[in-house]
Amino acid sequence: MLKLQHKRHNLRFKRPAGTSRGILTEKPGRFVEIYCEGRCGRGEVSLIPGLSPDDEKLIESELDRIGKALRGGAVDIDRLCCPDNKKDKKSPADYKTVLADIAALLDTLEVSPDGRFPAVRFAMETALLELVALRKGDPFDSPFLRGEQKIPINGLIWMGDVSYMRRQIENKLAEGYKCLKLKIGAIDFAAEYTLLAEIRKRFSKDALELRVDANGAFSPEQAPEILQQLSKFDLHSIEQPIAPGQRENMAKLCRESPLAIALDEELIGIPLTEQNTLLEQIKPRYIILKPSLLGGFYFAEKWIEHAAEHGIGYWITSALESNLGLNAIARWTALHNVQMPQGLGTGALFVNNLPSSLRIEEGHLGLAV
Repeated sequence: MLKLQHKRHNLRFKRPAGTSRGILTEKPGRFVEIYCEGRCGRGEVSLIPGLSPDDEKLIESELDRIGKALRGGAVDIDRLCCPDNKKDKKSPADYKTVLADIAALLDTLEVSPDGRFPAVRFAMETALLELVALRKGDPFDSPFLRGEQKIPINGLIWMGDVSYMRRQIENKLAEGYKCLKLKIGAIDFAAEYTLLAEIRKRFSKDALELRVDANGAFSPEQAPEILQQLSKFDLHSIEQPIAPGQRENMAKLCRESPLAIALDEELIGIPLTEQNTLLEQIKPRYIILKPSLLGGFYFAEKWIEHAAEHGIGYWITSALESNLGLNAIARWTALHNVQMPQGLGTGALFVNNLPSSLRIEEGHLGLAV
């Protein structure tokens, strides 16, 4: 029998974080713990106000419902997590099989079957993965876990006034980042344009990769001209130039844009049965995978499979998780032998984060072993 406990843990920003949706000073969340025979697996319900589909007011009751189902023996959890069932033991390297087994278990528990609670599902999946690791060996084992591999990451430049963004840029360059991602769409576009021009004047595209993230800030009418202007700076890509849910407009932009477009928010809330349809219709150059917003690693893996069928690239991004969620996402990312910079955070944004062995060196994320 499993026992589930959960508690609120709101993360407080060291400095207000600016996005096209407004300023964040705090973000809500919960830590989940699943106990099995004296062992504990932990997960994080990470919420971003205005973006996460999960209704914060219903999170506690949903977790209570899941906990009651676990205590009632609604599922045969022993096969997955307990050590006395040797015949069902999986190879630690067979992580996709483990993810599929956990997905089946969560489906049995009716954890976000309609996509309403992707952050809850991510938390449950992560907690169960830790139990599997404790009982059977880590399915996410890789050179990354042993400190032998690092993940290239981009340096994120948060929105703010121009002087603040300039300071961030100088700091990231001094820290050795070779790829910067700028949030755009919050201040005057002319100021953002000038800032990009300054960077590109100093560094060629071979010396410094530039990405921009609009978070859907532009209208379908504005976007074509803005993309045309941005193309002068040899940008790697732009994320979500227009708001999600406008598939025809987004598909047209992807066909005609001189800049590579990456879908981000467009993927949130899309069920497994519609993933392929969305990619066929829009045909982006890239997709951005944020496990805590997509329902976890199993659903993100399905996006990767469909993207491969269409020749669409991807990268993986954290979404303001604590170090608990970030650690899990980094471990999963390392399994994909990524070459291009990923969008993994550093955990340095919050005043009350958890301790972490994750370290950043020269624009690469690694584990201190």
